[in-house]
Amino acid sequence: LKEMQEYDFARKNYLDFISKYPSSGLVDDAFVGIAECHYGKNDFGQAEEWLKNMLKKYPQSIHRAYANYLLARISVLVDDFDKARSGFDSVVKQFPSSLYAALARLQREITYYRQKRYDVAAERLVKLINVRGMGDYHDEIYYYVGLSKFKSGDYKGSVESFQKLLEHQKHSKLKPEAALRIGDVHFKSGNFDAAIAAYKYMLNEFKDSELAPFGLYGWSESLRQLGREGEAVSVIEMLVERYPKSAVAEDCNQKIARYYIEKSEYDRAVVFLRKIITDFPLSRQAPMALTQIGDIETMRGNYGTAENIYRQVMKEYTRPEHSSMAHFKIANNLYRLGRNQNAVKESLSVVNMYPKEGAASYALELIFNIYTEQQDAAKAESAGEKLLKSFPRTAPTARVFLAYGRKFFEAGKYDAAASKFSKSVEAMQGDISAEAQKMLGDTYFAKGDFHQATVEYLRTVYLFPESHQWSAESQYMAGISSEKENQMQFNQPRREDGWQNEKSNRTGCIQSISTA
Repeated sequence: LKEMQEYDFARKNYLDFISKYPSSGLVDDAFVGIAECHYGKNDFGQAEEWLKNMLKKYPQSIHRAYANYLLARISVLVDDFDKARSGFDSVVKQFPSSLYAALARLQREITYYRQKRYDVAAERLVKLINVRGMGDYHDEIYYYVGLSKFKSGDYKGSVESFQKLLEHQKHSKLKPEAALRIGDVHFKSGNFDAAIAAYKYMLNEFKDSELAPFGLYGWSESLRQLGREGEAVSVIEMLVERYPKSAVAEDCNQKIARYYIEKSEYDRAVVFLRKIITDFPLSRQAPMALTQIGDIETMRGNYGTAENIYRQVMKEYTRPEHSSMAHFKIANNLYRLGRNQNAVKESLSVVNMYPKEGAASYALELIFNIYTEQQDAAKAESAGEKLLKSFPRTAPTARVFLAYGRKFFEAGKYDAAASKFSKSVEAMQGDISAEAQKMLGDTYFAKGDFHQATVEYLRTVYLFPESHQWSAESQYMAGISSEKENQMQFNQPRREDGWQNEKSNRTGCIQSISTA
């Protein structure tokens, strides 16, 4: 029953046995069995209690070594590594001739790996190779040395250790994983050609291993890193054909579909999106895949078909993050068709049904855009303010207030423009907010406030260094604005303390930025 993970039923049978036959010589065995049931259910407190009770009541039990070993393992699983090492040491000292002594030595050193003390783990594990009685565990030693050196960045040493496992441990069950890990090490170190060779070796030598899908996946990712996208896709197509239900197949189907969408080969893309829906119906990617099929129909201009698919998503997948986005896409397609009244109606439905979901922010942005195009300023502003209140730090908010700011800027209403641009900046949405920050500089420049303009331009550089276009333009404009400011100061009458005044003005921008 334990082997079948029928832990509650097994535990009940053990308890019945103890109750009926309290004097049996197998009661200590039943105590250990109950502990194992709790252990299997991750109920480590109860497992520990039953093991300690067994050791107390039956000090001469033949299961003492195993019970002490299991107690140490429990300490590992609850991250009490000092207690675990003490427990393993106790097993070695009290039961040096038992089967668990060697296993305790190995697990003791592996605790350092679990603590992420990789250098210590590698150093101590290597020493076990020459310890008497450890021969049966050389494969695990080499394996964990390889892992520890990999984690510590010693890629050469890691490969050497995994190679020793492959060469000297002919019958080890860890060989497929060691071969796979060699590919992973080469991949991590950026040696993608060597990684491909290692993954191919793994697949040739251990083609029936349950790890074979991971070998194909690593091979594909290595090809992708080398820029050989078409070959990479061919490899993962082979993967999903051979291992359609494997742990990586779902992700591979998504990558293949994305590849064909980018190439506008929509029929091929749909085939692999359908595989996700069919083979992984309960996964989080299944509703996303069906939504993508709707997106493909949208790209094809088949809006009616797309709407049916989106409504299927809403019906079959009730999680708000999926149904809300499908609902928004219906509204967006109505907008594309020029059916603005219907688009607003569906968008409002999204906002009312899913007020906390990201799709509601896109729906409010769509409402804003529609009313802006219709020159209904009051309704546009209402949608924008609701967007700012409900979703202050989202891309739709940043876009809406950037658009608002531009409108006021073009009308010469610079104070209103500055207010709107500032709200877009506060959303902190990458390039969108970077553009708004740069436009904030333009606003003060247009007002003739060159000092503040310079400050705002330089803020773009400091706040959004990854937005290269807006940072570069702002850096350029900061120079022009600063020059304008200096020209204005030069044309003013100079007082006796004029040099000090000029020095103070020149440092003003830096002071303003530092206090921002």
